[in-house]
Amino acid sequence: MGRLSVQHSHNLLLPELTERVNRVAAKLCERFGAACAWDDGKLLITHNAVNGIIHLDVQHVLIEAELSFPLSLMAAQVRSEIDRVLDKELTA
Repeated sequence: MGRLSVQHSHNLLLPELTERVNRVAAKLCERFGAACAWDDGKLLITHNAVNGIIHLDVQHVLIEAELSFPLSLMAAQVRSEIDRVLDKELTA
């Protein structure tokens, strides 16, 4: 298993940020069959290839994930795709 941590800055108010993160999470769940649920202000994502937590605060989104071995071999591509999606979705 490999660990992945991605932090991304934003300028959104928390309600707008939460809405946008929910929209992205819904797409992930639909596309890859992941399960997403909020718990104590954190979005938990579970899938057979990845388990992750998305933390939101007033300045940053922090994604921490445990990748399965096959997915960990592509960690650079996974990080790049996360950065691309966050850049697109979190730009005001």
